[in-house]
This record gives sequence, C-alpha cells and structure tokens, in this order.
Amino acid sequence: MSWTWDEQKGTYVYVPAAGKGGTDYTQDPSYQNVTVILQNANKAFQEHLALVKEKGIDYDPNFMKQFEAQIAVADSINSEIKAKYDAALAQETKGANAAATAARKAEADRIKAIETARARAAGESSATFLESSAATQKATADKRIEDLYGGLETSAKERLDLMLKQLETDTGTAQKAITGAGEQYTKSFKPSVGYTAPVTTLNVAENPLLAALQQQGAGTEEVQAATNLAQQTAGATSDLQKWAMGQLNVGQQNYEAGMQNVNAQALQAALQNLATKKSQVGTSFQSDYQTQLDKIKGDAAAAQGTSDAEIQKLINEAAAIRAKTILEAGPTPVAGSKDARTQAVATAPSQYANFKEAVKALNPNFDAKKTGKTAEQAFPALAKAFGKKTK
Repeated sequence: MSWTWDEQKGTYVYVPAAGKGGTDYTQDPSYQNVTVILQNANKAFQEHLALVKEKGIDYDPNFMKQFEAQIAVADSINSEIKAKYDAALAQETKGANAAATAARKAEADRIKAIETARARAAGESSATFLESSAATQKATADKRIEDLYGGLETSAKERLDLMLKQLETDTGTAQKAITGAGEQYTKSFKPSVGYTAPVTTLNVAENPLLAALQQQGAGTEEVQAATNLAQQTAGATSDLQKWAMGQLNVGQQNYEAGMQNVNAQALQAALQNLATKKSQVGTSFQSDYQTQLDKIKGDAAAAQGTSDAEIQKLINEAAAIRAKTILEAGPTPVAGSKDARTQAVATAPSQYANFKEAVKALNPNFDAKKTGKTAEQAFPALAKAFGKKTK
C-alpha cells in the first residue's frame, strides 16, 4: 500500500495492495452521489408540479421530504466513508511531505465545502418552495372563500330585493283594490230625494146650523166654538203630517251621510292597516336578511381562519428548515463572495444541462482564446463538479 501522484486527478492517491482505490473517498463503491439525488429530486419535483397543473392532482407540500431523507442518509454514509478514508490517510501519510498533505487536505476541504454548499442549497430550495407554495395556496384559498361567501352575500341581497319588490307590488295591488272598492261604493251610492207624498190641507166647512140659529135669533157661540175647534184640529193634523214628512227626510239624509262617512273611515282604516302590514313584513324581511348575512360572515371568518392556520403550518415548516439549514450549513452566502461561488459551483450540475452551459451562465465574459486556457483549466472546481478532468 502506498501513495502516488495521479497526473490526471492532480492529487496523490492511495493505492491499496490490490492496486485499486485512492484518497478520493467519492470513488468508493459505497459513496452516495448527492448531486444525482438532487438532480432526481428536481426532476421528480418538476414532474409533480406538471401533474398538479395539468392533471389537477393535489399538491403535496411534503414532496421534497423523501429526498431530504435520502440526502440525510447519503450524508451519513459519506461521512462514515470519509472517516475511514481520513483514518487511512492519516495512517498512511505519516512522514509524507508537507505538499502532499496540504494537497490532500485542500481536496478534502473542497469536497466538504461542496457538500456543505449543496446541503445549504437543498435546504434553501425546500424552504423557498414551501414559502412560495404557501403564498400560492393562500391566494387560491382566499379567492375561493371570497367567491363562495361573497356569492352567498350577493344572493341573499338579491333575494331580499326581490322580496321587497314583490311586497311593494302586492301592497300596491291591494291598495288599488281597496281604493277601487271605495270609489265603486261612492259611484254606486244614490242619495235619496225628499219625500214628496201629497199632504192634504184639511179645512172644516162652515157649519149650516150656525146660519139657521142666526136667522132664529138664537145664540151661536157653542156652534161657532165647535166649528173653530174642528177647524183648528184639521189645521193641526195637516201641520203634523207636514212636520212628520220633513223629519223623515232629515233622518234619511242623515243616515245616508253617516253611511258615506263610515265608508270613508273604513277605507282610510283599511289603507292604514295595509301600510302597517307592509312595514311589518318589510322589517321582517330585513331582519331575516341581516341574520343570514351575519351567519355568512361568521362562516367566512371561520373558513378564513382554518385556511390561514394551514398556510401558517407551511410557513412555520419553511422557517424550521431555514433555521436547521443555517445551523448545519451556515447562512445564505453574500452575493459575489467565495462561499456564494462555491455554492453556485456545487449546485451547477442540478441547474445546467452540461459543463458548457454552466461555464456560459456563471462566467459570461470568459474567452478561451484571450486567456489561453480551456474552460476546464480556467474553472477546475466547476469542471470537477461535472466530473471532468482538469489536467
């Protein structure tokens, strides 16, 4: 067993007795390629989103957890492999020159930095996805709640307006019927005329006995008195008959006037009662509508609360993932920093189809002719991320 310089890899490699192997623990048969897992995760996630959009299946907020679990297992396996290789490296490099040790450490640090960057990117991606999903789901849920309960409020108002309109129509019809009945009564009423039955004026003729008594020189006082009495009685009887007829006329006219007054009062009372009933029914409609409206608003508030609680779960989960990512892999690096470059290189295989596209995206101003270097030589870390040789 010995260490030897590998020109292609640009590093010392560990050569066991069988002649295979090396210090690059990523070449170990048991090594778990996190890049492949990330690529598979992104591919599967895009397929899931397509099914959600095209087939209408339910969105799974926990979709990425299966890959997080795979990455966690892979990291654990890789850590054990690395520990074994580190132990072998420490055992076999005793006495090795400082340059070889520094080169091996640098490679180990590079790999560790790449893995840390990938883990951080995966955590950030998961958290961002959950936050984006929460925002999308909230917008969708809010619209559904508004459409449903807003529609119910509109329907309730339209129903109230229809009932009030019908009430107005019905009471208007009833009012016309009552007024028409009063007018018909007035038109059909024919007042009576004064009673014109002939009343005889009674007169008493001169008593013949009176003239005979006067011729004989006898007294006429008693006969004259009887005649006067008869004359007075006849006049009184005629007057009584005239007075009775006049009283009958007055009574009949008073009765007719009273009937017309009663009809007018009854008409007014009926109209007043109709107006009162209209007000009572209208108030009842308004009260029922307000009760309905209060219930709709209460149901809407309850639905909104339930929806917001579910959305908050996603937000909380995203916050927990971010906190865990920061604790284990550090915060999001500042744009333009070394750590930001390392993370961009580490995640390039899952972001770009090939090395050429990655070089173009991450180094848009690179010109091989001007620099006199190939892309692999100019960007060895990026080349290694894509499994390319740098020498």
